[in-house]
Amino acid sequence: MRIVYLHQHFRAPSEAGGTRSYEFAKRLADAGHDVQMVTAHHAPREHLSKSMWEHRDMDGFRVHYVQMPYSNRMSFSKRIESFLKFAWRSAGKAAVLEGDVIFATSTPLTIALPAVYAKWKTKASIVFEVRDLWPELPIALGALRSKPSQMAARWLERFAYRHAEHIVALSPGMADGVTANRGARGKPVSVITNSSDIDLFQSAKPDRALLQRRYGVPSDGPLMLYGGTLGLANDVTYLIEMMAELRKRVPAARLLIVGDGAEREKVEAAATEKALLGNSVFMVTSAPKSDMPSILASADVCFSVFANIPALFHNSANKFFDALAAAKPVGINYPGWQAQVLGETGAGFTMPPEEPVAAAGIVSEWLADATRRAAAGQAALALARERFSRDLHAQQLERILREVADLSVSA
Repeated sequence: MRIVYLHQHFRAPSEAGGTRSYEFAKRLADAGHDVQMVTAHHAPREHLSKSMWEHRDMDGFRVHYVQMPYSNRMSFSKRIESFLKFAWRSAGKAAVLEGDVIFATSTPLTIALPAVYAKWKTKASIVFEVRDLWPELPIALGALRSKPSQMAARWLERFAYRHAEHIVALSPGMADGVTANRGARGKPVSVITNSSDIDLFQSAKPDRALLQRRYGVPSDGPLMLYGGTLGLANDVTYLIEMMAELRKRVPAARLLIVGDGAEREKVEAAATEKALLGNSVFMVTSAPKSDMPSILASADVCFSVFANIPALFHNSANKFFDALAAAKPVGINYPGWQAQVLGETGAGFTMPPEEPVAAAGIVSEWLADATRRAAAGQAALALARERFSRDLHAQQLERILREVADLSVSA
């Protein structure tokens, strides 16, 4: 099976960011399929013009890069410009690769444009992956404010669903949002959440001395971790407020924040204002995915936090599944399907949204109870193995792609 895999924000393990597409592409290639990844260089490459493509073989599959700057720090209008330019440039590339099936993963929704163009040119069928409920999310965050922009985004959403033969959603709530859209009427919708890379995270050992040398985090006291984007949706200042109170209860507690984004300066300023930065809170702009196992292995508790916006409660954040794979208790501050999973299994705990002082009380109890943390860690690892294993999810995706590729052949 020849798979054309469209993902503007593809990341290799040597880069910071989520590696879902890399992990799936590698496993599909290992299963004997021809995988062609079409993506973008986000940082400028001096040796490339804007129209040039760079090709790289990577762990059994081929990656086609075009230069297309993008950052969470960009204004929303600049991000839209980047999305549209990538859609334009990747459309022709996707068509000439002539896949049996096109797997297009959002965000952004504009990835549907090159997918549909390639479908029109080659008669291949499309599997469309929904990583966030657009445009509900940018509308809720205030990024799409004008009626024309909202109408255009909703049209694009319907367009994407209407031209896909199968739709993959990253959470049950996202799947519900897809099926409620008239563009998806009658289309099969499957849930494949983000995944846990068990072998990767179980192979690492705790090394607080390394964290002290590399990031300046003292080797004494309990360690908590937030590893992910520092964007408007994440509201990581919640954790800074929580730490200001937690320091009174557990003075030796440390929080390591690994990530970057539009809100980084705000988070850093809040930590500085409360005299936490460099004492109780430590911030690192980025770390490659390959470094994260040793960082998680050293943590006592991991966090996944979001702003108190209902559209965000359906998230499927990588950090949640990485913590499960590392056998670490997960603390979250939002309701929804992940809170239900934690409540059912004891693999972590929930903190009240917009109540960081109350959260500090909950966290202090967890830090004081090593037996409870160990039990939660074992429950987390069981979840990773039984429900969220990357291998299981890759097999599920392969079955879907085969079914859709068969539609192309019989058409």
